[in-house]
Amino acid sequence: MAQRTLFESTTFQENSGISGIKGLSGKGRVVTDDSSELGQHDRKDHIEKNHMDMCKFFGASDPEYDKVAGEINRHILRLRQGTDERGASE
Repeated sequence: MAQRTLFESTTFQENSGISGIKGLSGKGRVVTDDSSELGQHDRKDHIEKNHMDMCKFFGASDPEYDKVAGEINRHILRLRQGTDERGASE
């Protein structure tokens, strides 16, 4: 029987490098994809922004906001289903 874990994570990785900052300009991403992964239960996706802007959204219509909100909702639903499947006796 396959073991199911409640631990699952999502990491969002920067997809653009930073420019205009001494020491970082032209060096690509601040955090490499390998450094931002958490393991086998980690879903990975890229945000089409640099490290400084990847948590700044224009609003709910921003496609990058939609990615993050979708993953948060997916985790909420997954955890609720896991709780329902285990039942109240556990």
